[in-house]
Amino acid sequence: MREVRFPAYRRYEARRVEASNAMMALLAGAGMASHLLKLTADSRHLLPEVFPQVPHIGRFNLTTEVARQILDAADRHLGAMSIPYALALHDDFLRDCLELLEKAGRCTPRAVAGAGSLAAKHPLIERSTGGT
Repeated sequence: MREVRFPAYRRYEARRVEASNAMMALLAGAGMASHLLKLTADSRHLLPEVFPQVPHIGRFNLTTEVARQILDAADRHLGAMSIPYALALHDDFLRDCLELLEKAGRCTPRAVAGAGSLAAKHPLIERSTGGT
């Protein structure tokens, strides 16, 4: 594999990997927490009583069984939240690419300014580079 000497791409790739790792950590953490809460099945105590040292636990003022059910369903929500974040990272990278193409005279500042959406950036890059 060849090294990419485009700093913006290396930044994008590092941010993409970091975001992916964070999402996987949240998914795994929810699974681990759910598994741990099985040990407290049938408890009438609320989470702040069971885990008083956990930051922000007061906002999750539920029994351990209800909390476990929420954690078991969290993967769908985490996945939905990660998509806009991943798209924002990609959009930021495309903006960097378009700035380079503009500086190289391959597209106009007006075209770059007009490519506000992610859907508009890809075709502009294709037209400006002659590739897909």
